Amino acid sequence: EPLFRSVKKTFQLGLEDVALKGGTLFRFPLRNLWCSRHSLISIKEVAHNKIEHLLDEFADNVTDLLLFLNSLTSIKLTVIDTEGRPKKVFSVQADLDDLARHHRKSVTDKIASCKSHDTNDISLLSVTYEMRITKEKSCLPRSQYNWLVHQRIGKENTARVFSDGREQA
Repeated sequence: EPLFRSVKKTFQLGLEDVALKGGTLFRFPLRNLWCSRHSLISIKEVAHNKIEHLLDEFADNVTDLLLFLNSLTSIKLTVIDTEGRPKKVFSVQADLDDLARHHRKSVTDKIASCKSHDTNDISLLSVTYEMRITKEKSCLPRSQYNWLVHQRIGKENTARVFSDGREQA
């Protein structure tokens, strides 16, 4: 948070009230017409309506992200209106009990520990847990989804040895 204080002041758009709490701040539009004409990096403009379209698509699919991104438990989109006030567009929150959090972390840790392993050398880790995802989008009623999540990484040692010494995986 202290690192971003000076960045927030630069925009002077009411961002002092936006608490990141370990989150990430993105500023859109990334490239307006003036910037695209004067940039040495890219001449492509990303207009306001394009950003709105991308964010709408993101909002429609954001619930699925929490199922697959083990390090995230919430996503919130806030825009600054024309008067400089923050306005929540949508939020999703994954509610997990302690055991579910432990299972998600064990999968993440297993993936991190297997980066340099051959695929056939990764021992099996299989976990199942429940997750409730709550989604709130402006102008729509709040919705909740209950999921039974199963994550599996690695391979079972299923080699069978026949009486004549042949091995079958």
